[in-house]
Amino acid sequence: MFSFKLQQLTVGLLLSVLLAVLPALSAPGAHGPNGEHLAGPVVTNTQLAPRFETFSEQFELLAELYDDRLVLHLHHYASNQPVADASLELESAGLTAQARYDSEAGNYEITEPALLQLLQQPQQHELVLTVLTAEHADLLLASFQPSQAATPHASEHEHDHQHEHDHHKHSHYGRWLAALVLLALAAGSGYWLGLTRAARRL
Repeated sequence: MFSFKLQQLTVGLLLSVLLAVLPALSAPGAHGPNGEHLAGPVVTNTQLAPRFETFSEQFELLAELYDDRLVLHLHHYASNQPVADASLELESAGLTAQARYDSEAGNYEITEPALLQLLQQPQQHELVLTVLTAEHADLLLASFQPSQAATPHASEHEHDHQHEHDHHKHSHYGRWLAALVLLALAAGSGYWLGLTRAARRL
């Protein structure tokens, strides 16, 4: 009688351990709707686009260089209010481009390929920006030297690729570990069952 109860207790304990361990080993991990990990450290891409700033008594300007455009944020210097629908022109090394105002984003963009290619060169660039509004006309001077190529999303793409590779690798290892645990527990249950049966015969 005692050996039968011991058998039931052993099998029940092994099954409890199996149910607790298998999900943790075989599951690939919690993910959000876009495939991101919900558990574990959050990795944030903090790489910034190359940029320059300049100002005068009337205006202040911040520009960000991307691989396909130059984004310019123009504000009134005294009030820090954005300047809308201004005529904004940039000149550097004999190249000139007119910025287009984006009313939804509230900024200006230059997409002239020749000028963008020039600004992406790792050297110092002298810039002249002409600003014309209904009330004011001004020239802004700036120096710009990008420290890296204007591709701020390249590292994010590489990180996502490596993340996907590591995720599949860990998931594969987890399934193998789960199978080994299952075999070990099954062997242990059989061993204890054989011992208890042998004891009962004696």
